[in-house]
Amino acid sequence: MASARRQLRLVRATNTLCFVEPEVPIDRDLVWDYAEPPADLMWRLQRIAEAFPAYGRDRRTVALLFARRDKLRLEPERRLLIEMYEEAWHRRTAGER
Repeated sequence: MASARRQLRLVRATNTLCFVEPEVPIDRDLVWDYAEPPADLMWRLQRIAEAFPAYGRDRRTVALLFARRDKLRLEPERRLLIEMYEEAWHRRTAGER
């Protein structure tokens, strides 16, 4: 689940390090009510989760959804689907090592 980890980034203006949330692409079909989708990671994940599994089945997005599933508003069935996809991706990528 390394892709769901936060990364450190140097802010040159203040010469400090800060954590940066990973970005997740969002399909235009999911942002019908916005000219541009908000940059907020949790907002994007919530929209993707509401349409899962029609959207967001790639490895990185599933890892992000899985890692933050407790913070998302999910129906039990959709939560189970995300957990099943994470398990399937884990098994699939474990064989590639």
